[in-house]
Amino acid sequence: MRTKLGPLVKTTPNATAAKKIAAMDLRRPMRFTGHLFFDGSHKPCTGTTPHGSSRRVSAWEIHPIYTIEVCINTSLSGCPRTDASKWQPLHKWLEAQEEEGEEDKGEGK
Repeated sequence: MRTKLGPLVKTTPNATAAKKIAAMDLRRPMRFTGHLFFDGSHKPCTGTTPHGSSRRVSAWEIHPIYTIEVCINTSLSGCPRTDASKWQPLHKWLEAQEEEGEEDKGEGK
């Protein structure tokens, strides 16, 4: 499934966070909330990725994305979708990671 950060997301903290997750390998489950949208104008890719286009495995998209959340655990089995205590908004999770990094360097004390 493809996710697409639409105009509504660009005005939220998730816009900055989305740029960060594109450059990071979080290695943990993530949850995206938004409208499920069938984009019939795009066809799933077979073979190589078309020039100037992102690779698609489905014509379904989540568009726009309203919320991006990160599981506090690294395994999918430790992240039940119905347990809200296991999920953090992406921007808060990233802030906590940055704070932990500062504490590791002795800057957060």
